[in-house]
Amino acid sequence: METTDSSLWQSFPSLPDPVGFGGMFAGVSEIGLFAGGGSRFLDKPPWEGGIKTFSDRVYLLSAPEGPWRELATRLPLPLAHSACTPYRDGVISAGGANGSGPLQDVWHLRVENGALRCLSLPALPHPIVYGAAAVVRDVLYVVGGVSEAQSTEPLPTCWALPLQEGSGWAAQPDFPGRAGSVMTVGSDGERLYAFGGMTFSPHPDGTIRPDPLSAAYAYDPEVRAWTPLPALPEARAGAASPSIWLPDGRFLVAGGYRFVFPGPPQDHPGFERTTWLFSPQKNIWSEGPPLPCPRAGKLPAPEPMVTVPAVIWKDWIVLVSGEVRPGRRSPMVLSLAVQNVGHASGSA
Repeated sequence: METTDSSLWQSFPSLPDPVGFGGMFAGVSEIGLFAGGGSRFLDKPPWEGGIKTFSDRVYLLSAPEGPWRELATRLPLPLAHSACTPYRDGVISAGGANGSGPLQDVWHLRVENGALRCLSLPALPHPIVYGAAAVVRDVLYVVGGVSEAQSTEPLPTCWALPLQEGSGWAAQPDFPGRAGSVMTVGSDGERLYAFGGMTFSPHPDGTIRPDPLSAAYAYDPEVRAWTPLPALPEARAGAASPSIWLPDGRFLVAGGYRFVFPGPPQDHPGFERTTWLFSPQKNIWSEGPPLPCPRAGKLPAPEPMVTVPAVIWKDWIVLVSGEVRPGRRSPMVLSLAVQNVGHASGSA
C-alpha cells in the first residue's frame, strides 16, 4: 500500500535566518536539537554571479514548538557540505569546504550548558567534500565525496576512524560500484549502508555530465567486504544524510534528485518528493511518506530539499534547512513522527 499523503510531514519552527543554508550538520544534545554551518548565496543567485558564502553559526532548538536561538559560541571555522553523522551526545563533522577550499578537519561537536564544544579529532588523510558518514560500533566511516568541490572524479575511498581507541584513520576496501559524491549512508549498528549518489559520465558530444546513481551497497567491517543490495527504485543524489535507521528496522531515503534538470537553473522545477524505505531484513524497497510539495514558487515553503542533514530527536525525524532549488536555500525545518512511517507505507 502506498500513500500520497504528505501531511504526515510537519513544519517545525524555521531557522532564525531569512535565507537558510545548504550542507549544514545537525545533532542532539541533552538540551535540544542543534544545527550549524552551511553555505548560501546572499546577494544574488550563482547564474547572476552570486558568491557562495559559508557559515560558522550554530542554532539550538530546545523544544519542538521553538523558538530556535543562535549560540554565542561559533565553529572554529566556517564550513559546509561535510560528511556528518550524529554520535552519542552530539554530531561528528568530517571534511567539507569553505571559502578557502576543501577541508580535512574532523570535529565532534556538542552543546553543553548552552555553549558549543568542539573536540578536534584526527584530520582526514586528504580533503573530502560532499562525502557521507556513519558510525558502526564506535568506528566512524567516511565514504565517497570529491577532493575539490568542482571535481568530476568522485573518490572511491572508504576511511575508518576508531573513536574510542585513539588510533588514526585506516583505509577500507574501496567502494565497489561507480564512485559517487552526495550519497547518503546509514548504520544499523552492525553494517554500513550506502545509497545513491552522483557520478559523472561522458556523453557523445564530448562533455562530462553529472549522472545520479541508484545503486545500493552494504559494508561489513567484520569481513571487510562490500555486498551489493537491490538498487533504489529510482536514482537519488543529494538525499538527506545520514540515512535514518528507523526503530522498525528500515532505512529512510528522503530528498535529493533523480535526474539533472537540462534547462536554465532559474527554471528548475524543484526536487523529488518521493521518499523510499529499505528493509535489510527483507532486502526490498517500499515507498515512504512523500515530502510536502506545494510548488508555490515563493520561498520559504515546505518543499523537497537536497544537501540537508537528518537526525532523530524526541521521536521525530528532522530535516534542517537545505537547498530547495539550485542556489536557493530555505530556513524551513521538516519533521516526521517516527510512528507515522509505518502508517504511511506498506508492510515491507
